[in-house]
Amino acid sequence: MALLLLFSTIFSISNFISSAQNTNASACKCSNPSESCWPSADAWKALNSSIAGRLLVPIPAALPCYKDTFDNASCSIAMSRWSDPSWRIDQAGAVQYANWELLGEDGCPLNTTAAKNGQCRRGNLPEYSVRAATAGDVQAAVRFAAKYRLKLKVRGGAHSYHGQSTEAGSMVVWTRDLRNISFSDDFRPAGCNAGQRGQSAVKVHAGDVWEDVYRAADTRKVVVVGAMSGTVAAAGGYVQGGGHGPISHMFGLAADNNQDLFWALRGGGGGTFGVVVSATYRTFPAFSRVIGTFVSIIPANAPSLLEVTRHFIEIQGALSDENWAGYFEIRRERLFFGYLIPNGEASQVNETLGGFLSYVRQQQGLTIQVANVKEFPSFLVWRQAASCAFFGAQCVESTGHNLQIASRLIPRETMEKSPMELAQALVNVLDNGIGRIIGCFVAGGKVAEEQDNAVNPVWRKALWQLVLPTSWLEGTSLMEQDVKTKALTHANSLLRDLTQESGAYLNEADFNEPNWQESFFGVNFERLKSIKKVVDPNKLFRCHNCVGDDINVC
Repeated sequence: MALLLLFSTIFSISNFISSAQNTNASACKCSNPSESCWPSADAWKALNSSIAGRLLVPIPAALPCYKDTFDNASCSIAMSRWSDPSWRIDQAGAVQYANWELLGEDGCPLNTTAAKNGQCRRGNLPEYSVRAATAGDVQAAVRFAAKYRLKLKVRGGAHSYHGQSTEAGSMVVWTRDLRNISFSDDFRPAGCNAGQRGQSAVKVHAGDVWEDVYRAADTRKVVVVGAMSGTVAAAGGYVQGGGHGPISHMFGLAADNNQDLFWALRGGGGGTFGVVVSATYRTFPAFSRVIGTFVSIIPANAPSLLEVTRHFIEIQGALSDENWAGYFEIRRERLFFGYLIPNGEASQVNETLGGFLSYVRQQQGLTIQVANVKEFPSFLVWRQAASCAFFGAQCVESTGHNLQIASRLIPRETMEKSPMELAQALVNVLDNGIGRIIGCFVAGGKVAEEQDNAVNPVWRKALWQLVLPTSWLEGTSLMEQDVKTKALTHANSLLRDLTQESGAYLNEADFNEPNWQESFFGVNFERLKSIKKVVDPNKLFRCHNCVGDDINVC
């Protein structure tokens, strides 16, 4: 474990002073601890020298496409790869979802009209970014930010749905170059008894992404709990928020498989308590096979959708008991799911799903468009097939657009006691302007076991995590965006009202989540808040709806 933990010498800011306003500040003499003292040009130069020239000024990714800065080759690359998450992760001036690059209407969108006639602005990009290559670079950045009370952000895969890895007027610690994946057959966390038996484990760094970890693990003939998305950073906000994935049901959440990090960092949220440079996860023997099924059901009308959704909900508990897991999508025109059983048998498909599929075939208002069952030789191969099934021909999620989401953890008890009420709520969500509902059938099983970490305990009672996305085209007015995001929060209230004792997965939650402290952290919030006051009392690390966001440092 490599964690840079912050103590009482750390400072933060709540009111940013831009370099244009305060270019002569060479030392911090602010009387208000919530104010920043913007470093002088010489101070920035000294920082850059101390980290071997790795201080960057992030440039908007679309800048080469604007009239005054046009570069044909660079613009062609930006236009062709704008929605490619593996390209965006390596752009200092881009995050995965373009709306977080904008500050109101101020920014640098990739829009033909704007590029020809408009002006590319920095928008919500940070002032500076430290592209750290060593833990020493991270330490230098943190010390510098503390000295000048700068707003410090942490960026790994830049997947935050709350825009936590970028903010105007901030400095970012960019961990992409911290990459090294190594395995051990005899890992023992610090503090273990000398005679305690070691475990099979993989150590990853903050710049490693899950696609690379999965491929390395497959070569090693082991599996590890990680994200479905391959461009999510393996040691960043993913695990610090809890971390779910396709095999969580079998082995637990990512935070459950990482005893190497401090309690608060396993579920307390990323970018809040410090910068995690590396993390070590438990690994497990590779599966002998993976049984996968992909089913697409077409309803003829709204009543048929309601009924098939109810029946689908009713079988989830039994599927969980038989070690099924996976993902699904509900639209007005389709119910699609891709599920897997690690180390399963093909006969289990008929035994567990046969009744449901027979019911569907007997209904005049339902048509099975696809019902494939296949044995895959490894988890890696199943994941590739599932990615193609869900993301289309490109077999990878598309990013670069404007996206905001809301989510809810659905308890097993709700699904078993109130299947029709839940089905009706889902149909009502679709009727409230949400085009699709993404379902993550990743809880239950091992996730249901209590763990000594900061993960919200409501995870232990859930079977599903439901995600509601909304998006808008470039150029949509701020007023129209506000209407959409308020509609999203309202639609999610239909699920909140039905599951009042549950909560939301903080990494994939509504930016405007009501009562976020309870929803994201549950009974753990007060303990996390106490830890925050000790390790970062002046809120150097701050982000929207994170632990400490409601602490006044003045």
